[in-house]
Amino acid sequence: MPRNKKFFKFSKFLSDPNGPNGVLRLRSFNMDQGGNSSEPLDPIGRRKKLFTIIHAETIAIGPRHLESATQTQTVDAFQQTLGAQLCTLAQRGPAIAMDMASIARCTALILPFPFYYALWKYPQKWVDLCGRGVDPCHRMAQVAHVLKAIQILCLLSVASFVSWPPWYCLLLFTAGQYLNFKVYQLLGETGTYYGIRFGKSVPWVTQFPFGYIKDPQYTGSILSLLGLLCWVPVPYTMVWIIGYIFMIWVEYKEDPLTRAKPIS
Repeated sequence: MPRNKKFFKFSKFLSDPNGPNGVLRLRSFNMDQGGNSSEPLDPIGRRKKLFTIIHAETIAIGPRHLESATQTQTVDAFQQTLGAQLCTLAQRGPAIAMDMASIARCTALILPFPFYYALWKYPQKWVDLCGRGVDPCHRMAQVAHVLKAIQILCLLSVASFVSWPPWYCLLLFTAGQYLNFKVYQLLGETGTYYGIRFGKSVPWVTQFPFGYIKDPQYTGSILSLLGLLCWVPVPYTMVWIIGYIFMIWVEYKEDPLTRAKPIS
């Protein structure tokens, strides 16, 4: 049986001096094959055929090309990520704006209570700030009225007057406003706006609602807010009510030694 002999010869990779950063070329791939054939054999019983299998050139990318490709891919990835984030922000824009508006409203609703807290804890500083000839109670009332107007505007901005309120909402609101009216009628501006803390003489009152309802002024305000639940969303009314509960806790005890001394 004739023998088959295969001989593979690979040309080596040679460096091309003209290529950038070491360009490599594959020269050729040759194969000598001997084997059975129907054609007559040569005198030595072997026929050689030279087959050129591959004659191609392959260019390998050098270090500079790799660095440039990596930078291009990084820039493309950054642009895609930035574009996706901008699209997401554009889609969520109205929701974010609504959240910011809600935060602003809640901030305005609780704004008076740090003011009341500071005046209750540090009455002398408020008296000194008002100066000679200025009634600290009246000045506090002026600031409180401005803050109250801001609170009411915040509630009106989210209120929905779509239907007539149920009877119990009207009852709660009416009862709350009646308590506020009675407190102001009995105490006046001086007693209502921390006159005793500013060193003024405020007579002790025992008429209704005092002696019957604890903290009637704050209780009346809370009842009024509960009566607005049919029109105003619950979170906003609860923020305002929490502020009143906080002030009830602050004013639970009053130290006479910390009262302010009027400017003589």
